[in-house]
Amino acid sequence: MKKNKRESKGTVHHRRYSMSIRCWFLLLVSFFAIVFSAFLVFRAWQICDKQTDQLLTSEGELALHFDLAIRKYVADFVRPFAVKHVAKDEFVPEVMSTSFVARSIFQEVNTKFPDIIIKFSSRNPRNPENRACEEELNNPRLEGEGFTLDWHFVEIRRF
Repeated sequence: MKKNKRESKGTVHHRRYSMSIRCWFLLLVSFFAIVFSAFLVFRAWQICDKQTDQLLTSEGELALHFDLAIRKYVADFVRPFAVKHVAKDEFVPEVMSTSFVARSIFQEVNTKFPDIIIKFSSRNPRNPENRACEEELNNPRLEGEGFTLDWHFVEIRRF
């Protein structure tokens, strides 16, 4: 029997060769599409993570400056007024203590925004709630026995 032209040895070999090229091309294009997609997803995640960190940092700084403004107002206006109207040896922390007033206000704010903590830390505070934790004690910004007033610890927990 004669072989059909299509079934000749050269044609079949050529057809298998072209199928192989198509498969390799498809695999190569698929591989690069997957790698490129993975790269785009990773870059999008990096950009979103960076923007989230910047937003949280700016919100923390805003809360910190509100806290400092409250303390300054109490120290500059409320405390001098209270000193004039109280007995000489009397101390009313609700009016005269900048940290007490600021903490009271931010405890109220914290009920609305529970994932932001503003804390002015010290090694030996008068108020035990201001005691520095281990992370704060290992911070290189600390100087001397206590922290300066401009040192602050703002923790924003991300859930």
